[in-house]
Amino acid sequence: MSMLRELAEFVGLTRFVTQALADTYRGPWLHSPGQVFADQACAIADGARATSGIAVLRDRPQLHGAVASQPTVWRLVDRIDEQHLGLVRQARAKARERAWQAGAAPDLEATGGYLHIDFDATITIAHSEKSGAAPTWKKSFGFHPLHSYLDRPEISGGESLAGILRPGNAGSNTIADHKTLLDLTLEALPESYRPGVDGAPEILIRADAAGATYDFAAYCRQKHCEFSFSTESTPTYVGIADAVAEQLWAPAIEDETFRYKVLHVAGKIVSTARQLYLKLDSSWTPSPAIEKGWTRIRTAFG
Repeated sequence: MSMLRELAEFVGLTRFVTQALADTYRGPWLHSPGQVFADQACAIADGARATSGIAVLRDRPQLHGAVASQPTVWRLVDRIDEQHLGLVRQARAKARERAWQAGAAPDLEATGGYLHIDFDATITIAHSEKSGAAPTWKKSFGFHPLHSYLDRPEISGGESLAGILRPGNAGSNTIADHKTLLDLTLEALPESYRPGVDGAPEILIRADAAGATYDFAAYCRQKHCEFSFSTESTPTYVGIADAVAEQLWAPAIEDETFRYKVLHVAGKIVSTARQLYLKLDSSWTPSPAIEKGWTRIRTAFG
Protein backbone atom coordinates (compact mmCIF):
# COMPACT_ATOMS: atom_id res chain seq x y z
CA MET A 1 0.00 0.00 0.00
CA SER A 2 2.95 2.31 0.52
CA MET A 3 3.63 2.15 -3.21
CA LEU A 4 0.01 3.08 -3.96
CA ARG A 5 0.26 6.08 -1.63
CA GLU A 6 3.44 7.18 -3.36
CA LEU A 7 1.81 6.69 -6.76
CA ALA A 8 -1.09 8.95 -5.73
CA GLU A 9 1.48 11.58 -4.81
CA PHE A 10 3.57 11.20 -7.97
CA VAL A 11 0.62 11.48 -10.40
CA GLY A 12 -0.76 14.49 -8.54
CA LEU A 13 -3.95 12.88 -7.23
CA THR A 14 -3.44 14.09 -3.66
CA ARG A 15 -2.65 17.63 -4.85
CA PHE A 16 -5.53 17.84 -7.32
CA VAL A 17 -8.10 16.54 -4.82
CA THR A 18 -6.78 18.93 -2.17
CA GLN A 19 -7.25 21.83 -4.60
CA ALA A 20 -10.77 20.62 -5.39
CA LEU A 21 -11.85 20.53 -1.73
CA ALA A 22 -9.75 23.32 -0.22
CA ASP A 23 -12.64 25.80 -0.09
CA THR A 24 -14.67 23.44 2.13
CA TYR A 25 -12.27 24.08 5.04
CA ARG A 26 -12.42 27.17 7.27
CA GLY A 27 -8.77 27.01 8.24
CA PRO A 28 -5.61 24.92 7.97
CA TRP A 29 -5.99 21.15 8.12
CA LEU A 30 -4.01 18.51 9.96
CA HIS A 31 -4.53 15.95 7.18
CA SER A 32 -4.87 17.31 3.64
CA PRO A 33 -8.11 16.24 1.94
CA GLY A 34 -6.17 14.78 -0.97
CA GLN A 35 -4.12 12.56 1.33
CA VAL A 36 -7.20 11.36 3.21
CA PHE A 37 -8.87 10.62 -0.13
CA ALA A 38 -5.84 8.68 -1.38
CA ASP A 39 -5.46 6.78 1.90
CA GLN A 40 -9.07 5.64 1.77
CA ALA A 41 -8.57 4.51 -1.84
CA CYS A 42 -5.47 2.54 -0.79
CA ALA A 43 -7.45 0.88 2.00
CA ILE A 44 -10.14 -0.15 -0.48
CA ALA A 45 -7.48 -1.55 -2.81
CA ASP A 46 -6.25 -3.61 0.15
CA GLY A 47 -9.72 -5.09 0.63
CA ALA A 48 -11.44 -2.61 2.96
CA ARG A 49 -15.24 -2.61 2.74
CA ALA A 50 -15.88 0.31 5.09
CA THR A 51 -14.22 3.57 6.11
CA SER A 52 -12.86 1.80 9.18
CA GLY A 53 -10.50 -0.08 6.86
CA ILE A 54 -8.17 2.91 6.89
CA ALA A 55 -7.02 1.66 10.29
CA VAL A 56 -4.73 -0.75 8.42
CA LEU A 57 -2.65 2.28 7.43
CA ARG A 58 -3.02 4.10 10.73
CA ASP A 59 -1.72 1.11 12.70
CA ARG A 60 1.69 1.41 11.00
CA PRO A 61 2.79 5.03 11.55
CA GLN A 62 6.46 4.11 11.18
CA LEU A 63 5.69 3.06 7.58
CA HIS A 64 2.85 5.33 6.50
CA GLY A 65 3.27 8.35 8.75
CA ALA A 66 0.29 10.21 10.18
CA VAL A 67 -3.03 8.84 8.90
CA ALA A 68 -6.45 10.42 9.45
CA SER A 69 -8.92 9.00 11.95
CA GLN A 70 -12.21 7.47 10.88
CA PRO A 71 -14.24 10.58 11.90
CA THR A 72 -11.93 12.68 9.72
CA VAL A 73 -12.62 10.36 6.80
CA TRP A 74 -16.37 10.73 7.35
CA ARG A 75 -16.07 14.51 7.46
CA LEU A 76 -14.18 14.45 4.17
CA VAL A 77 -16.96 12.41 2.55
CA ASP A 78 -19.54 14.82 3.96
CA ARG A 79 -17.74 17.79 2.36
CA ILE A 80 -18.12 16.36 -1.14
CA ASP A 81 -21.44 17.77 -2.32
CA GLU A 82 -22.67 17.65 -5.93
CA GLN A 83 -20.52 20.61 -6.99
CA HIS A 84 -17.34 19.31 -5.38
CA LEU A 85 -18.02 15.78 -6.63
CA GLY A 86 -17.56 17.12 -10.15
CA LEU A 87 -14.28 18.75 -9.12
CA VAL A 88 -13.05 15.50 -7.58
CA ARG A 89 -13.86 13.70 -10.83
CA GLN A 90 -11.84 16.30 -12.72
CA ALA A 91 -8.96 15.74 -10.30
CA ARG A 92 -9.05 12.01 -10.98
CA ALA A 93 -9.05 12.63 -14.75
CA LYS A 94 -5.99 14.89 -14.48
CA ALA A 95 -4.18 12.31 -12.34
CA ARG A 96 -5.02 9.58 -14.86
CA GLU A 97 -3.67 11.77 -17.67
CA ARG A 98 -0.34 12.20 -15.87
CA ALA A 99 -0.16 8.47 -15.18
CA TRP A 100 -0.82 7.62 -18.82
CA GLN A 101 1.76 10.16 -19.97
CA ALA A 102 4.29 8.51 -17.68
CA GLY A 103 3.86 5.14 -19.38
CA ALA A 104 0.65 3.65 -17.97
CA ALA A 105 -1.43 4.36 -21.08
CA PRO A 106 -3.24 1.49 -22.81
CA ASP A 107 -1.53 -0.19 -25.76
CA LEU A 108 -3.51 1.17 -28.71
CA GLU A 109 -1.51 -0.86 -31.23
CA ALA A 110 -2.78 -4.06 -29.65
CA THR A 111 -6.40 -2.87 -29.94
CA GLY A 112 -6.22 -1.46 -33.45
CA GLY A 113 -6.36 2.13 -32.22
CA TYR A 114 -9.49 1.60 -30.10
CA LEU A 115 -10.41 2.08 -26.47
CA HIS A 116 -12.82 -0.75 -25.60
CA ILE A 117 -15.06 0.32 -22.72
CA ASP A 118 -17.46 -2.13 -21.08
CA PHE A 119 -20.69 -1.10 -19.35
CA ASP A 120 -22.10 -3.51 -16.81
CA ALA A 121 -24.16 -3.56 -13.63
CA THR A 122 -23.64 -5.70 -10.56
CA ILE A 123 -25.37 -6.51 -7.29
CA THR A 124 -23.80 -5.27 -4.07
CA ILE A 125 -25.27 -6.81 -0.93
CA ALA A 126 -26.19 -4.61 2.04
CA HIS A 127 -26.50 -6.38 5.38
CA SER A 128 -28.44 -3.55 7.02
CA GLU A 129 -30.92 -0.80 6.14
CA LYS A 130 -28.44 1.52 4.43
CA SER A 131 -29.45 4.67 2.58
CA GLY A 132 -30.54 3.77 -0.93
CA ALA A 133 -30.55 0.01 -0.36
CA ALA A 134 -33.54 -1.86 -1.74
CA PRO A 135 -34.63 -5.38 -2.73
CA THR A 136 -32.93 -6.58 -5.93
CA TRP A 137 -34.24 -8.66 -8.81
CA LYS A 138 -32.12 -11.54 -7.52
CA LYS A 139 -34.21 -11.56 -4.33
CA SER A 140 -31.34 -10.11 -2.30
CA PHE A 141 -31.04 -6.70 -0.64
CA GLY A 142 -28.62 -3.90 -1.42
CA PHE A 143 -27.55 -1.86 -4.42
CA HIS A 144 -27.44 -2.23 -8.20
CA PRO A 145 -24.53 0.01 -9.30
CA LEU A 146 -23.66 0.55 -12.96
CA HIS A 147 -19.95 0.67 -13.88
CA SER A 148 -17.72 1.31 -16.86
CA TYR A 149 -14.33 -0.34 -17.30
CA LEU A 150 -11.64 0.20 -19.89
CA ASP A 151 -10.76 -3.24 -21.23
CA ARG A 152 -7.03 -3.73 -20.73
CA PRO A 153 -5.91 -7.36 -21.12
CA GLU A 154 -2.67 -6.59 -19.33
CA ILE A 155 -4.58 -5.42 -16.24
CA SER A 156 -6.77 -7.96 -14.48
CA GLY A 157 -10.33 -6.65 -14.42
CA GLY A 158 -9.52 -3.67 -16.61
CA GLU A 159 -9.29 -0.04 -15.52
CA SER A 160 -12.28 1.42 -13.69
CA LEU A 161 -13.44 4.68 -15.23
CA ALA A 162 -16.80 5.63 -13.71
CA GLY A 163 -19.76 4.31 -11.77
CA ILE A 164 -23.24 5.19 -10.57
CA LEU A 165 -24.49 3.98 -7.21
CA ARG A 166 -28.12 2.94 -7.71
CA PRO A 167 -30.70 1.36 -5.41
CA GLY A 168 -31.16 -2.38 -5.57
CA ASN A 169 -34.43 -2.08 -7.47
CA ALA A 170 -32.91 0.04 -10.26
CA GLY A 171 -33.86 -1.24 -13.69
CA SER A 172 -31.45 -2.94 -16.08
CA ASN A 173 -32.51 -1.09 -19.24
CA THR A 174 -32.56 2.35 -17.62
CA ILE A 175 -31.57 4.58 -20.54
CA ALA A 176 -30.98 7.69 -18.42
CA ASP A 177 -28.45 5.86 -16.24
CA HIS A 178 -26.54 4.57 -19.26
CA LYS A 179 -26.43 8.06 -20.76
CA THR A 180 -25.20 9.55 -17.50
CA LEU A 181 -22.55 6.87 -17.17
CA LEU A 182 -21.33 7.51 -20.71
CA ASP A 183 -20.91 11.21 -19.91
CA LEU A 184 -18.98 10.39 -16.73
CA THR A 185 -16.87 7.83 -18.57
CA LEU A 186 -15.77 10.25 -21.27
CA GLU A 187 -15.01 12.90 -18.64
CA ALA A 188 -12.83 10.38 -16.79
CA LEU A 189 -10.56 9.96 -19.81
CA PRO A 190 -7.58 12.26 -20.36
CA GLU A 191 -8.56 15.12 -22.66
CA SER A 192 -6.35 13.88 -25.49
CA TYR A 193 -8.26 10.57 -25.52
CA ARG A 194 -11.77 12.01 -25.71
CA PRO A 195 -13.92 11.93 -28.87
CA GLY A 196 -13.57 14.92 -31.16
CA VAL A 197 -9.95 15.65 -30.26
CA ASP A 198 -7.41 15.44 -33.09
CA GLY A 199 -5.39 12.25 -32.84
CA ALA A 200 -7.69 10.71 -30.23
CA PRO A 201 -8.34 6.96 -30.50
CA GLU A 202 -11.70 5.54 -31.51
CA ILE A 203 -13.96 4.54 -28.63
CA LEU A 204 -16.07 1.39 -28.67
CA ILE A 205 -18.79 1.12 -26.02
CA ARG A 206 -19.75 -2.48 -25.23
CA ALA A 207 -22.80 -3.56 -23.25
CA ASP A 208 -24.95 -6.62 -22.71
CA ALA A 209 -28.71 -6.76 -23.22
CA ALA A 210 -29.24 -4.23 -20.41
CA GLY A 211 -27.65 -1.51 -22.53
CA ALA A 212 -29.04 -2.66 -25.87
CA THR A 213 -31.59 0.10 -26.44
CA TYR A 214 -32.21 2.35 -29.44
CA ASP A 215 -31.94 5.51 -27.36
CA PHE A 216 -28.58 4.56 -25.87
CA ALA A 217 -27.26 3.59 -29.30
CA ALA A 218 -28.34 6.99 -30.62
CA TYR A 219 -26.64 8.68 -27.68
CA CYS A 220 -23.40 6.81 -28.41
CA ARG A 221 -23.53 8.15 -31.97
CA GLN A 222 -24.19 11.64 -30.63
CA LYS A 223 -21.06 11.36 -28.48
CA HIS A 224 -19.05 10.10 -31.49
CA CYS A 225 -18.60 6.64 -29.98
CA GLU A 226 -19.01 3.32 -31.72
CA PHE A 227 -21.00 0.65 -29.92
CA SER A 228 -21.41 -3.11 -29.73
CA PHE A 229 -24.40 -4.45 -27.82
CA SER A 230 -25.26 -8.08 -27.22
CA THR A 231 -28.81 -9.31 -26.79
CA GLU A 232 -30.87 -12.47 -26.96
CA SER A 233 -30.88 -14.08 -30.38
CA THR A 234 -34.52 -14.15 -31.46
CA PRO A 235 -35.92 -15.34 -34.81
CA THR A 236 -36.34 -11.69 -35.80
CA TYR A 237 -32.66 -10.90 -35.22
CA VAL A 238 -31.58 -14.11 -36.94
CA GLY A 239 -33.68 -13.20 -39.97
CA ILE A 240 -32.11 -9.74 -40.13
CA ALA A 241 -28.62 -11.22 -39.86
CA ASP A 242 -29.34 -13.74 -42.62
CA ALA A 243 -30.49 -10.91 -44.89
CA VAL A 244 -27.14 -9.10 -44.65
CA ALA A 245 -24.78 -9.89 -47.53
CA GLU A 246 -21.95 -12.19 -46.48
CA GLN A 247 -19.23 -9.84 -47.76
CA LEU A 248 -20.44 -7.12 -45.37
CA TRP A 249 -19.57 -9.15 -42.28
CA ALA A 250 -16.23 -8.71 -40.52
CA PRO A 251 -14.65 -10.78 -37.73
CA ALA A 252 -15.22 -9.25 -34.32
CA ILE A 253 -14.94 -10.89 -30.91
CA GLU A 254 -15.39 -14.61 -30.33
CA ASP A 255 -17.45 -15.62 -27.32
CA GLU A 256 -15.09 -17.49 -24.99
CA THR A 257 -17.75 -20.14 -24.36
CA PHE A 258 -19.03 -20.42 -27.94
CA ARG A 259 -16.80 -23.33 -28.90
CA TYR A 260 -17.81 -25.28 -25.83
CA LYS A 261 -21.49 -24.58 -26.37
CA VAL A 262 -21.36 -25.88 -29.94
CA LEU A 263 -18.61 -28.52 -29.88
CA HIS A 264 -20.02 -30.31 -26.84
CA VAL A 265 -22.86 -31.42 -29.12
CA ALA A 266 -20.37 -33.13 -31.43
CA GLY A 267 -18.74 -34.64 -28.36
CA LYS A 268 -22.02 -36.18 -27.29
CA ILE A 269 -22.54 -37.68 -30.74
CA VAL A 270 -19.17 -39.46 -30.88
CA SER A 271 -18.89 -40.42 -27.21
CA THR A 272 -22.30 -42.00 -26.66
CA ALA A 273 -22.28 -44.99 -29.05
CA ARG A 274 -22.87 -42.75 -32.08
CA GLN A 275 -26.53 -42.17 -31.31
CA LEU A 276 -28.92 -41.33 -34.11
CA TYR A 277 -31.01 -39.23 -31.78
CA LEU A 278 -29.75 -36.32 -29.72
CA LYS A 279 -31.88 -34.34 -27.30
CA LEU A 280 -31.52 -30.57 -27.65
CA ASP A 281 -33.32 -27.99 -25.55
CA SER A 282 -35.74 -26.12 -27.80
CA SER A 283 -35.12 -22.91 -25.84
CA TRP A 284 -31.37 -23.06 -26.55
CA THR A 285 -30.52 -20.49 -29.25
CA PRO A 286 -28.12 -22.66 -31.35
CA SER A 287 -30.56 -25.61 -31.43
CA PRO A 288 -32.30 -24.71 -34.74
CA ALA A 289 -28.97 -24.19 -36.52
CA ILE A 290 -27.56 -27.49 -35.18
CA GLU A 291 -30.74 -29.33 -36.15
CA LYS A 292 -30.56 -27.85 -39.64
CA GLY A 293 -26.90 -28.84 -40.03
CA TRP A 294 -27.52 -32.34 -38.66
CA THR A 295 -30.38 -32.81 -41.13
CA ARG A 296 -28.13 -31.78 -44.01
CA ILE A 297 -25.46 -34.27 -42.93
CA ARG A 298 -28.01 -37.10 -42.65
CA THR A 299 -29.36 -36.23 -46.09
CA ALA A 300 -25.92 -35.99 -47.70
CA PHE A 301 -24.98 -39.53 -46.69
CA GLY A 302 -28.32 -41.11 -47.43
